[in-house]
Amino acid sequence: MSTDIKPAGEQSGFTLVEVMVAMIVLSIGLMTVAAGFLNVMRIAAVAPIHLAAKEVAASEIDNITMMIETGMATAASMNNQSNIRTNCMGGRAGVAGGATNCYEFIVRTEIFDNTGVVGLRRAEITVSYLVGGVRHEYVKTTAIN
Repeated sequence: MSTDIKPAGEQSGFTLVEVMVAMIVLSIGLMTVAAGFLNVMRIAAVAPIHLAAKEVAASEIDNITMMIETGMATAASMNNQSNIRTNCMGGRAGVAGGATNCYEFIVRTEIFDNTGVVGLRRAEITVSYLVGGVRHEYVKTTAIN
């Protein structure tokens, strides 16, 4: 039976400094991953609100186009209009545990004649909304007759 006893200066393994450096590097890496995960969660939480703002703007453009084409309104009467729309999403109304979140969107309509083409106007719809106390704006521009 042989036993390998090494002299005091030739021990194998990691020193305390090497272990501490490895732990610091690992900690920094884990904190970076956690910060990235939190950022992704924040973006995922507000994505439905941003999508709803886009839908509100598209709906407003459809309304303007329909009202002008059917003669219910003129471009001049639709210009510089503001209104508040409430959009509820999430959950199912009337279902237990189906919480619904409602958001207010301020919709501003501006119509410009300076497109350079006779009879063609530029409609600009601005949808403003709050997310976490921060005001966001979505602007959609299109050409209308």
